Amino acid sequence: MEIDLTRSGHRELLAHRWAGARQYESTYQASVWRADRPSCCGLYPIHLRERLPAIRIPLRPGDPDAVWDIQSILDSVYASSRYDRTADYRQPCNPPLSGDDAAWADALLKAAGWR
Repeated sequence: MEIDLTRSGHRELLAHRWAGARQYESTYQASVWRADRPSCCGLYPIHLRERLPAIRIPLRPGDPDAVWDIQSILDSVYASSRYDRTADYRQPCNPPLSGDDAAWADALLKAAGWR
């Protein structure tokens, strides 16, 4: 499994080895490979304004997939690491957001009392 939560720079998931995979790119992306089908990859587009997905993690052949809820895990890490008390959300994003994404983020920050 790979998760790409970067918004700038060179992106290189293993899935990008397939020429067709880049057509499914989104703000963020995750990919999952199955050991019993090495030429098959599951791609999960992750859009900035949407909840992070729950993705299916393959286990042994014949076993049901585990489900990994990325948003729930990230929420738990955020809460336990106290980013809400140490991060300064008044500072601009680096790299900056643009257009509708910047307006959306600004509205969230205003609603949370950061702007």
